[in-house]
Amino acid sequence: MQRNANPLGRALDSEPLGEEDAGGDTGEEPCNGMRKAEKVRITAAPFELPGSVAVNASLVFGGHAPGPSPCEVLWALYRKVKSSGQMLGKLSLAENSLTSDGADLITLARETISIRFTAMKPFLPQLLVGGSVPFVLLKGQILQQVTPAVSGFYKASPQERPLLLFSNADQWVGVYIEYKFQTPVPAHLQGLANHLAQNIRDPILQKSSIVANGEKAELVLFEVWLQILGQPHTKALEDRASPEFWALQGQLSRWVKCWDEEGWGKGPGGMRKTAQGFGTAVTLFILS
Repeated sequence: MQRNANPLGRALDSEPLGEEDAGGDTGEEPCNGMRKAEKVRITAAPFELPGSVAVNASLVFGGHAPGPSPCEVLWALYRKVKSSGQMLGKLSLAENSLTSDGADLITLARETISIRFTAMKPFLPQLLVGGSVPFVLLKGQILQQVTPAVSGFYKASPQERPLLLFSNADQWVGVYIEYKFQTPVPAHLQGLANHLAQNIRDPILQKSSIVANGEKAELVLFEVWLQILGQPHTKALEDRASPEFWALQGQLSRWVKCWDEEGWGKGPGGMRKTAQGFGTAVTLFILS
């Protein structure tokens, strides 16, 4: 990371950058898999914002192989800061201040895409901790579905280790993903949200919640109201994390899937209508 040095700056330290310094406690490999810097020199100076400090850090990479590009350094730092809640170790950083040899977040945005959606699984506090068992399991399940769909849409594979964040979305899991590519992404290329909705078949993905690069998937949504006889209402059914809720959700999902396989009536030319391509998912809301 580089910033213009201030003549009033003061050198703080000059030490090798170890794995703990590079990666932090995120449960992932240090520096996004980037080769470790052998030496870091940091200069601090007063910043325009009162109570803030501007930092100019010089990373020195040894060996015969060329070092990472400024954008790669920025991506590694950006991922670390973003996944840690704008923190770098115990330091609170201004995200929009990150630069690397002239590469800033505008430069980085040309090579990245963003995806948001809701995963219909009970939210667990451990999902906020990178490296926890629930985090790792859900991460694997989601990226196994999303990454191939993204590669198929752009006809190029994104870099490994995307930025992945989980949050509490009304007792379900909010998912935020940023992928970085080696070269700029075509800015005019639209339709990623629809592509994801068509190609991801995992029933936990709430397709109506997909937003990719600011675009929502174009879906036809239907609301169906049912009164289930012989099923007493309990407080547990209002809790999306309860076994009772998920048992009923599973039953309804299986019934609707059967309806989908049998078709939803006949369309033009006598063809049966199905939800193939976009799939069928049930979002259950218990009223009373």
